[in-house]
Amino acid sequence: MPKFASDVNRRAQDSFIRILLAVSIVLISTATLVGNETALARSWPAEGPPILWAVQVGPGFGGPAIDNGQVFILDRVDDEQDVLRCFDFKSGEERWRWFNQVLGRLSNNGSRSVPTVDAHRAYAVGPFGHVYCVDRTTQGSLWQIDLLEQYPREPHQFGYAQSPLLYDDTVIIAPLTDTVGLVAVDQKTGRVRWRSDPIGTKSYTSPTLRTIGGLDCVIFITDQQICGIDAATGRIRWKFTNYNPPQQAATPTYIGADQIFTTAFDGAGSVMIKVTRSDDSFEIEERFRLEYGAQLHPAIFFENYLYGKYFVYDDRRRLASRLICHDLDGNIQWNHGEEARLERGDFIIADGLLIILDAQSGELILAQACPTEYVELTRAKVLDLQMPYPLSPMALVNGHLILRDQQEMKCIDLRAGVDDP
Repeated sequence: MPKFASDVNRRAQDSFIRILLAVSIVLISTATLVGNETALARSWPAEGPPILWAVQVGPGFGGPAIDNGQVFILDRVDDEQDVLRCFDFKSGEERWRWFNQVLGRLSNNGSRSVPTVDAHRAYAVGPFGHVYCVDRTTQGSLWQIDLLEQYPREPHQFGYAQSPLLYDDTVIIAPLTDTVGLVAVDQKTGRVRWRSDPIGTKSYTSPTLRTIGGLDCVIFITDQQICGIDAATGRIRWKFTNYNPPQQAATPTYIGADQIFTTAFDGAGSVMIKVTRSDDSFEIEERFRLEYGAQLHPAIFFENYLYGKYFVYDDRRRLASRLICHDLDGNIQWNHGEEARLERGDFIIADGLLIILDAQSGELILAQACPTEYVELTRAKVLDLQMPYPLSPMALVNGHLILRDQQEMKCIDLRAGVDDP
């Protein structure tokens, strides 16, 4: 059993409000938080949108990845196995599964991350630090890496919560030790291509790729800094150290024009920075800060505005999760206030709509993605209320929304009379 499985103290439910895992907000390999969907329904029948299928899953927070008619999810079974499962996108029928024996239990137990898939392989990081590469055709393992064994570190309460990043022919992962930050390995063999210098030891986010100043950068945030790492070599090219969130779960949001917005909980708030390249050097300008910070899900950039599910103290000094829209100078446009707590469920934007999961009520909500005011269109209960709350990323493809709680993964039809794809 991993050494930290039995050592993690069971805390009150609020412990999981304080960080919870980060289910790596790289939703799926073929889509982003802002989808290219069209023709979504603006209203639902009284019973809610149609449920196309539902399948049983183990406890956890690992969201779905969708590619070429298949849905992938990393599951945990009986505190004994990491299980990569593949389902048919239309029917929900399980096509195959691959497992690895990993005994152990974590605080707020279960899977944490979203698989990353390409045309031939599926990659995933288990909660105890096992990195998997599985062949999609043969359903056999191509290679595995035990991060805790190869890159020892003091184990974290919530384990590993990240999705691998694919770049050229490498896979980039984050061991995060005192001696190494990120690591790139060969996609086919798992052999190390490069290791970056250390960047911090705590983060529940995934590496993301953006072109900054004409350079392919892996953007990553830890408890010590936001940094840009050369995706080809692993060299740290720039870093911003004046933002040190004690617990980081929301992946930074790229705004364009080399601007990056990042948000965190535990008093860190949010910050916008601009990175400027001059020859081989980089300068970083802090644009603005907000006192508000999100616990899990990143802010979404849409049509020159940012939308975030931030934690805000109400007039009775209670923390409430509120949906807030602000501009790129930090000016608040609207604050969907105390009366609509919305909790920490995921949200995405597609077809001009905010698609919001209230993790406390299990309701799915449609609202207009509008910077002038919050306009709710409809809502319906789609998940059962239970603890821990369903905090996983959702995925939307061809009008089919896939989401999960602690027992089921469901596919919901959000289309407005559109034939099956």
